[in-house]
Amino acid sequence: RGALEHEPSPLPAEAAPAHPVTFLYHISPWAALTLVPAVLHLEAAELRASPFASSPPLATEAALLAMGGSVLAFFLIVAELLLVEATSGLTLSVAGILKEVLNIAASVAVFKDDFTPQKGVGLAITIVGLLIYNASMLREKSRGLRKAETEAQAEAGAAGAAEPTIRSQLARPWQQHMSKGSQEERQGLQAAREAPSGNGNASSV
Repeated sequence: RGALEHEPSPLPAEAAPAHPVTFLYHISPWAALTLVPAVLHLEAAELRASPFASSPPLATEAALLAMGGSVLAFFLIVAELLLVEATSGLTLSVAGILKEVLNIAASVAVFKDDFTPQKGVGLAITIVGLLIYNASMLREKSRGLRKAETEAQAEAGAAGAAEPTIRSQLARPWQQHMSKGSQEERQGLQAAREAPSGNGNASSV
């Protein structure tokens, strides 16, 4: 009985993928243990010398800004994990490139950054790459749809071809029974015709 109570439950054949929030719950402590010592070693002196350390209002404002940035970063990571789960890592990379394009456009429009010819060439190459990726994805999706339609039509044709065969197999015993019955009926009629002629011959003798 004790062995049965402590017997471990069998492991599933294929583990289900973890939810992005569960994944972050497990990796966030390890990320903090990796980053916090580096931050204290590289920026502790600057933090102590900054006005944020000596002014409580500034420290509160900095903490709120840091918390707001942390919340935005959390939702960004969750969105990236959901995107990878729904599509692929390549789609995430393309989305990251698109984000960089939007960052460049926002920096030029809002912060009046210099838009050099080098940035323009890089932006044009990026946009062309995004267009090529979208076109290839559309072609692959249409190819998959055509393949699925062809397989469905082939299955429907095979089912239609198999239906007469099934009907003939079901009707064959009935046909054999009817042919056997008609054969017995013909034999009975022939015997009935031959019976009077036999009786007449016997009486004449």
